[in-house]
Order: sequence, then structure tokens, then C-alpha cells
Amino acid sequence: MSLTIQKLSKTFGPRRVLDNINLDIHDGEFVAIVGKSGCGKSTLLRILAGLDRDYTGTLLHDGVPVDGTDLRRGVVFQDHRLYPWLTVADNVGLALAELPISAAEKRARVIERLAKLGLQDYIDAYPKAISGGMAQRVAIARALVNRPPVLLLDEPFSALDAITRGRLQQELLALWRDEGLTVVIVTHDIEEAALLAQRVVVLDQHVKRLQPIDLPHPRRRSDPAFGLLHDRLLADFHDDLAHAA
Repeated sequence: MSLTIQKLSKTFGPRRVLDNINLDIHDGEFVAIVGKSGCGKSTLLRILAGLDRDYTGTLLHDGVPVDGTDLRRGVVFQDHRLYPWLTVADNVGLALAELPISAAEKRARVIERLAKLGLQDYIDAYPKAISGGMAQRVAIARALVNRPPVLLLDEPFSALDAITRGRLQQELLALWRDEGLTVVIVTHDIEEAALLAQRVVVLDQHVKRLQPIDLPHPRRRSDPAFGLLHDRLLADFHDDLAHAA
């Protein structure tokens, strides 16, 4: 078992954002969390990362209670959050600052991780000199340079153009497959969730639905089975809209 959530609830003042969440995320699994705006997706991811500890219920990582951030969980946000005055390599190297290893070993790890993401020619570049897609690759490299078993992503591709987004989606799948990562991605894009994940969590303050996806990768939008799956997930949102109307 990787991440275990039991009876987890979260409030902001009088407003309940998450209500009695129960969810097991297994080692090596790729899980997508989708839901309408304001349903608690990003809040849940922040809790999984250990960035928010103000909740009730239980959160375990490999059976141990989560108490703050942890090098075993890498996090990528929608905004790459690179420091403009640091080079690409130095931005990634920040994640290694507290490790008791030599500067040479840190540099080697940074170069290795950037090379895996196709950024070996931009090690000494500054963020202003690279594209948005490259900046998100740097953010992913920073999240993974400590070699965490779990990668958490909060709408990491939503600000990118369609071609770059598609390319990074495939690169993320390759990292998941090649490195045996446990991946949890929050996305507002149902198609993205259906293209990537093994399970989709439809969230609406509580877990509204757990949808397993057994289609092999790479998945094709033109595949009738993919279309049926996409429509089934989309129906959850249509139900919400109909109820609101």
C-alpha cells in the first residue's frame, strides 16, 4: 500500500470542502482526481503532499501517518515556481539542499534527471530563456531529483498549448512506467484523466465515483471504448449541471 486515506474531512470556516474521504492508492498506480471547480481536488492533493495538516481523519504513507512534507512525495504545481535568478540546474538542485551528499553528487543527480527529461542542453539556462513546456519539465525534474516513489501533480499542464500538453502527458506516462512511480494527478480535463490514469476519482466533496480504466496505453481518442469511457465520466458533470438547473 502507498497512500491510505480514511474518513478524511476538511473545512474552511463554516464551509466543508472535503467530506469523509476514503481512498487507497496502491504502489505503482496512476490515479487521476477530477471534479468541478471548488470540489476540493487541489486541497486533497495538498493534504497528500503534507502541505496542509488542518483536517480530521487519517492519512498514511506506507502505513505511517503523514506529518508534513516528505522526500518520498514529490510535488508539481500548475505554476512551475522556478526562481528566475537561478539557472535550470540550480532550480532543480534546490530540492537536494538538505541531503548529506557532496556537491559533486548533487550536480550529477541534477544533470542525470534533466537529461531524462530532454533538458541536457539547458542546464545553465535561466527560466526566461526556456518555454512554458520546458519550465514544467524543470519542475518535474525538481520533484523527482530526490527519487521519491510518489509524484503528486496539481493541474500541471493546464496552462500549456495542446501540442505541448500532449507531449508532456506522454513523457509523464513514460516516467511512470519506466521508474515504477505512484502518480496522483489533479486535473479539470476529463479527457486527460481518461488518457492517463488507471483509476479516475470523481470528487464532489466526497468520492462520488471510482472509475477503473483497463484500456492499454497508448490510448487513442478515436477508439470507441475510449469514447464510451469519456462519456461515462462526463455524465457525472452533466448530472451536476442538470441538478443545478
